[in-house]
Amino acid sequence: MKAIMCFLCVILLLAQSCKSKQDLGEMSGKAIEELSQPKTPEILTISFSINKLDSVNQIGAFSNYGKLKEREDAFFQAKEGDLKISFLNLLGQVCFEKIIPNPLLKQVEYSENDTSGILVSKTIEMEESEFFVRIQWVECIEQMQLDRLEGGNWKTLRRLGFTKPNIQ
Repeated sequence: MKAIMCFLCVILLLAQSCKSKQDLGEMSGKAIEELSQPKTPEILTISFSINKLDSVNQIGAFSNYGKLKEREDAFFQAKEGDLKISFLNLLGQVCFEKIIPNPLLKQVEYSENDTSGILVSKTIEMEESEFFVRIQWVECIEQMQLDRLEGGNWKTLRRLGFTKPNIQ
């Protein structure tokens, strides 16, 4: 009888031990799952200046929480003079790219004469301009490369290292 009682105690202890290990396994699985889930999405805004001599500089950058809603016109065919911003990892591999309409071309409207009230639209080329890019933050971004479409080919203007700014 004592042997049976000891045997039952051992079985109960082993069962409890297995249950504890299973609970620990489930808890560690949940912790791994939580770590692998994406963090709160962030939107990155980067501002640049450019001039007619193709000098491009980053003016500033800031980051904020949020999910970027892409517009339907965000994916259009690049035209002569447009810019392409490639976001790269440390090895120079492209994380993603974004096309920016030529920031040196500005559409202006004005009245041809004061009496008619008719507006005329004209595109003018600026000597220099500022523009900004908004993107959804992706962890692989370590560099940016800015290219201009010239003669059907992309000409590299500048490659910049990039460090994500803190949340504003």
